[in-house]
Amino acid sequence: VPTLGSQEGAFENVRMNYSGDQGQTIRQLISAHVLRRVAMCVLSSPHGRRQHLAVSHEKGKITVLQLSALLKQADSSKRKLTLTRLASAPVPFTVLSLTGNPCKEDYLAVCGLKDCHVLTFSSSGSVSDHLVLHPQLATGNFIIKAVWLPGSQTELAIVTADFVKIYDLSVDALSPTFYFLLPSSKIRDVTFLFNEEGKNIIVIMSSAGYIYTQLMEEASSAQQGPFYVTNVLEINHEDLKDSNSQVAGGGVSVYYSHVLQ
Repeated sequence: VPTLGSQEGAFENVRMNYSGDQGQTIRQLISAHVLRRVAMCVLSSPHGRRQHLAVSHEKGKITVLQLSALLKQADSSKRKLTLTRLASAPVPFTVLSLTGNPCKEDYLAVCGLKDCHVLTFSSSGSVSDHLVLHPQLATGNFIIKAVWLPGSQTELAIVTADFVKIYDLSVDALSPTFYFLLPSSKIRDVTFLFNEEGKNIIVIMSSAGYIYTQLMEEASSAQQGPFYVTNVLEINHEDLKDSNSQVAGGGVSVYYSHVLQ
């Protein structure tokens, strides 16, 4: 039996609207599987008490719903469950992705095609702070997504087709601590893992299907300016063949599970 959220407008206008100056570009990038829209995001952390659901609507609006109350009704026989809307926040662009911080349930990164804002929510669900980042994108470049670094409450990576900039928001929201580029092809996705010493390693999937890795240390930091990542991860698998300088028809995504390692 299909279950419906009963509060009027809770999921209203969630479907993507391709109007506006960027509408056609967004439609093309999503159709080509270069961009993936993330319209909902859970705001919770292992040590936090609350569970909220952030939902993006068309015309730049974020709504925060109380997820914990909804989950308590999961075994209910009712077809309609009650959704408690806590707050809504406007953003001045079409939202393409939402990324909650697994270590800090207050923080939500909101990305559009060219914009990235970080919203801070109070315990009641209302917005207590609104930070605008300035990744300085050239014409033709666009934001793929934002990624919170594992184990960090304040470090955020902005992944674009041409570069990855990583900020420590507790220190400086204008200047990145790391600024990574690829020597050739476009960036499609990024993930992070730890080495034995506990240092972060960035893993970049390129549009050509090659996976690049780089230890995040002082030598590769943005203090020296942009850093070109040239270490290619060797993968031996019979299905992953290089053909016309592309592996398996090109890269789409890369993901590292810290739970499964």
